[in-house]
Amino acid sequence: MPSYETKPDAKTILTKHGHLKQLWSRAHSKWQDIDTYYQRTFRLWDEGVDRPSFRPARSTAIVDHAVDNQLAFDPMVHREPAGRGRAHEARADNIEPWVKAVLEETSLLEPQLTWKQIGKYLIMYGYTIVDGPVLSMEHRPPKVSRKKGEDDEDWKKREALYNNEKLTWMPFRIRATHPARVLMNPMEKQPQEAIKTVAHYAIDLHEMTKKRVGKRGQAELYELGDNWYELVPTVEYWSRFWHALIANEQLLFVEKNTWGFVPFSHAFSGWGSEPTDSRSFNPEHLAVGILDHIRESLLIHAQALSGRHNSLMEATFNTMMTSGDAMELAQQKARGNIIEGFQKGEAWWMDIPQLPQWMFQAVSEVEADIEFGTFSAAQAGMRQQGVSTVGQQAILSTAAAKKFVAPSQQLDHLATVAASNLLRLVDVLDESVTVRGHTITPSDIGHDYRVSVKFELIDPVLQLQRRQLGVSEVGMGLKSKETFWSADAQLEDATGEKKRMLIEKMEAHPAIQEILIRQAAEEFGLREMLERIEEEQVAQQAAPKGMVPAERAAPILGPDGRPLGQMMGSQTDVNKPLTPEVVNPMRLPLTATGAL
Repeated sequence: MPSYETKPDAKTILTKHGHLKQLWSRAHSKWQDIDTYYQRTFRLWDEGVDRPSFRPARSTAIVDHAVDNQLAFDPMVHREPAGRGRAHEARADNIEPWVKAVLEETSLLEPQLTWKQIGKYLIMYGYTIVDGPVLSMEHRPPKVSRKKGEDDEDWKKREALYNNEKLTWMPFRIRATHPARVLMNPMEKQPQEAIKTVAHYAIDLHEMTKKRVGKRGQAELYELGDNWYELVPTVEYWSRFWHALIANEQLLFVEKNTWGFVPFSHAFSGWGSEPTDSRSFNPEHLAVGILDHIRESLLIHAQALSGRHNSLMEATFNTMMTSGDAMELAQQKARGNIIEGFQKGEAWWMDIPQLPQWMFQAVSEVEADIEFGTFSAAQAGMRQQGVSTVGQQAILSTAAAKKFVAPSQQLDHLATVAASNLLRLVDVLDESVTVRGHTITPSDIGHDYRVSVKFELIDPVLQLQRRQLGVSEVGMGLKSKETFWSADAQLEDATGEKKRMLIEKMEAHPAIQEILIRQAAEEFGLREMLERIEEEQVAQQAAPKGMVPAERAAPILGPDGRPLGQMMGSQTDVNKPLTPEVVNPMRLPLTATGAL
């Protein structure tokens, strides 16, 4: 059997594709059935049965509420220093905001929010994949040079545009490809191979092969037909060593994978379980989503509501009975509300059957089974019956949220793998990359790709309590500021925060303040006025005690009639009202937490 390092050919790739496609076939069939529940197109009655159909939004709401309320999508990045010392800590603090910016920016570049969609697949199908990161060099701005005879103004414009595009260019892509489009070994968390089956436009295949012909490995130009936008099914193969593409069973190219990793990772929700009989193992047993075990209950629930709705329609549009001529009665009703020539008892309404109470109880039991099989309605923001206090609700919410601990950890690990590969790609590029004003270089990484990412679901009330407790602990000397920033305030750029605090302290120094004032006066054209004020201060200090210069004898009055110095100077009590109409503010005591 050839190893992963052996250069693959079309036959080898298609053989692996056929094996994985067969392995995943039952899971894909189950996902197609789950799609009908999420999209509310599932068959309600047996074939041939003609009854009204009403499909409630319960199945769709279960998935959406679980994704919106139980999974977070704002990445929190942490990087341990590669060594000891302030320099290593500064590099780690520089990498954290850069990784966060890339994860957010790549998500916004896709039609759907990448990490939210990845989490949705994980909840809905019990399985998800991360497509990326990959290098996307197509939109890299080409270097510009001054043309012969080009005037200065045009050259400066083109150069400015190039510099802006170079700073804003995003070389990475991370996509939320549907898990049925990528085939991998289900028993490997980081598989050695991946096969992606998607359709490409013919013109895109032509351009992809045109760039590779005669440059790298084996490549054949894809010939265009009359329809440039024909969708052509393709099989794309990835391993740690090779990258290949097949269209219509024709090997278009095979090239070395210089990145050194497979740009795909996958995970299961953790709600499934491998069967005891190993001969019957199939990925469908592990790929268990939130709707898997309640599909029958959802069907019964929809049938029950459809039956009740049918009874409501029959009662609302009841049928009239008559012992006479039905056609004559219909014609008279069509002419108006007064009917002629009918004796009492010759026309009557059909009796409506009274629905027994147990029918409504049956629907409630099905709804309880659906909720028990998924998650509490409290997780969707609805208060449960009998729950009257915040503490009771918090206990129920915490218990219900434990169901989503495993999917959350899987999502964290997928993002961690993607972030680690991002650092690897920067090392491969061997140049600095700037994203949202954050720049890192290969020297910052130091060939160390370790990084961790978490999507933490933050409760604003609990976060406020955590920060208040952290402030108290810092004030009592039980915790360092850096620990407070990272653990309580969840600040990623600790080095940057230190610099900003140091700058604030330097700006508060009297000598630096004097320099800043002079620079501001120069900028706003107030230099002469500032010099005059300084001369007056010098003259006042040189004058005998008790004497006031003539030009300063008459004070300048403010809008309230008082001297301006008394209104705005340091002698004014800040807790006194500015005018009689202003409410006197309450005096606030200083606390130990003010030291932070």
